[in-house]
Order: sequence, then C-alpha cells, then structure tokens
Amino acid sequence: MKLLSELVCSNQKNSIVKITGITSDSREVRPGFLFAAFRGTRQDGVKFIPDAVNRGAVAVLVQSGTKINSSKALIISDDNPRNRFAKIASRFYSSQPEWIGAVTGTNGKTSVAIFATQILQKLGKKAAAIGTLGVQGFDSDNTLSLTTPEPVALHKELSRIASCSVSHVVIEASSHGLDQHRLDGINCKAAAFTNLSHDHIDYHETFENYLYAKKRLFSDILNTNGIAVINRDSNEYNYLETVCNEKNLKIISYGFHKESVLRLLSTSPCD
Repeated sequence: MKLLSELVCSNQKNSIVKITGITSDSREVRPGFLFAAFRGTRQDGVKFIPDAVNRGAVAVLVQSGTKINSSKALIISDDNPRNRFAKIASRFYSSQPEWIGAVTGTNGKTSVAIFATQILQKLGKKAAAIGTLGVQGFDSDNTLSLTTPEPVALHKELSRIASCSVSHVVIEASSHGLDQHRLDGINCKAAAFTNLSHDHIDYHETFENYLYAKKRLFSDILNTNGIAVINRDSNEYNYLETVCNEKNLKIISYGFHKESVLRLLSTSPCD
C-alpha cells in the first residue's frame, strides 16, 4: 500500500488517498486500486470506469480532456497517461535490479537477451532475461504473456526478481511495448539495436512510425549516462547515432563496417 502522493508526485489534498494496487484491467480492480482507463485500438477504457469504481477504485487515470462523471474516485488527467501509468507502476513496485539492459530490433531480440544474460552469469553476476520466453536465467523462471510485459506485470516482476537477489536483467523491448510506453520507468543502463525490417507495419501503419517506436529506447528509456550498442551495418545507424549524440550517450557500434568499434571479420553458420 502506498499514498497516491508517492505515485503521482501530487500535492493535492486528495493525494493522501491510500492505493492498494494498480491496474488497467477493470476486472482486476479491488478496493483501494488505481485504475488506468486507456483508449486502445479495440477497447476504450473510459467505458469501464463505472465498473472499476463499483469494484472499489479510489483513483482513475485518464487522457487529458476526458469527461468523467464520478464523485467516488479521484480523477487524474494526463497528456500521456500510458507514460504516467508506467512510472506509477515503477513507484508502486519500486525495487529494481541494479543494472537493466534492453534490446530492440525486428529479429534477434531473444537470442541477444539470452546470450547477454549468459555472459553476465559467466562474469559472476546473478542475471535474468525477460522476454518472449518469459523470465529465464535463474532458478525461478516465470511465464509472461507478452514479449515486453505491460507495465504492472513488468515492474512487479522486476521487483520480484530483485528480491531474489538478481542484480542484472536484460529485457526484450518490442516495438509494441515501446510505442505503448510499457518500459517507461525502468532504470535502463544499456540498450542495443539489432536490425529493422518491414515486419509489424500492420500495427505501426508506416515504417517511419515503426522506426520512431524503436528509437524511443534510446531517446526516452536509456539513462542519460547509458551505453548504446548499435548495428553499424544497418540502414538506421546514422539516424540512431544522431539520436544518441543528442543525448550524449556512449555508442558502441558493431558489424562488418570498417568504422565499427567491434568489427566483425567473418561469420560462419552453425548447426
């Protein structure tokens, strides 16, 4: 249980409200919960506010300008409610491993996350990976429903594995997860980009939107003193390099390109 003021940095009189849980699914609401009403492609969460309030929600997060008729719950308006909700989740489940890395790209996220986790373990770190295969790499594996879990599940899991003394975590950052701000609020110290192809355009509608979602990992998620690991051979390298330079990030490039920091000399297929 936490005070609303701890979660939203509010000085309002009503910020002394005690929050017992947070969710964006009205069916999960219990007395004392904060409910986030998102407008999605399939459902409009605003329609479920009455149900959430009837189930005991004491606070409701909505898009700025949303008209709500409710005297039973505190209404919190925000221009970017998904970002705000992710940061609320990070404060509600405030424990995180000391080092978090994230990897994005059309292909290779799972492999890179697992390989990086194995390298960290070889270096003596208690490490785990979160992604398509769930939670992997230490003695308490757990199955999650999405490549990049929604904010409550992600931060709850980060808090859980931190309590198990896991110090290092590598997260798969999908374009859907980045676009929907699921990773906002993580203490990301390193981020990697593998490649980009025209998959998932059905969701993003344009390649530019797809690339914009990917670049959020570097412009918005990665800490200002973080390390960016980028495929020097990708067509998107110059764009991402500019994004990282604007934030004064340290860039480690890799690939066959002669200017790569980590230069590949040759490759061979394996069975």
